[in-house]
Amino acid sequence: MKILFVDGIQKTLHCDNKNIALTTKEFLMLEFLLNKRKHRCIPIEEIINHVWNGRGSTIGKGNISQLSYRLRNKLSIIGNTIQISISMNGGGRCKVHRNTITIITTNDGILYSLLKLFLNINRGEVM
Repeated sequence: MKILFVDGIQKTLHCDNKNIALTTKEFLMLEFLLNKRKHRCIPIEEIINHVWNGRGSTIGKGNISQLSYRLRNKLSIIGNTIQISISMNGGGRCKVHRNTITIITTNDGILYSLLKLFLNINRGEVM
């Protein structure tokens, strides 16, 4: 069993004692795809509107391709725990390994503190 902890405050990803720092756009894309992963495929327009805050008309295929490439490279650090795919025609999707618990935090300070404590205990950093 793995725990995938997506830290919305620090924009980091924690899994298997590895920490991955994400840019704001990488975080927005990952968070959106994770939250919508039960859908078969997310239309590319929805991804653009979420990540680029409604500036879809100024975003080209190159922007999306580069962002998803950078994000996939960072995610490769934790192996096959999470996989994303983006197609300009087919949209985007996200798959999380079946033995993985995904926890996403945002700005709730108490929840954030409890989850950080849980993560540290899970790593053996707190006794």
